[in-house]
Amino acid sequence: MDARPRSRLLPGEAFYNAQAGALAGDACVTQADLGVLLSAFGGASP
Repeated sequence: MDARPRSRLLPGEAFYNAQAGALAGDACVTQADLGVLLSAFGGASP
């Protein structure tokens, strides 16, 4: 993904992108945590 900011954002787009990024980050952390917990208890991580 291109890290450089675009010259223009639609109204609310920056806020939406920030929220979507936060949600995606939370989901990734949650999946990683579940994998660690499953491994710790001897479960198979998908």
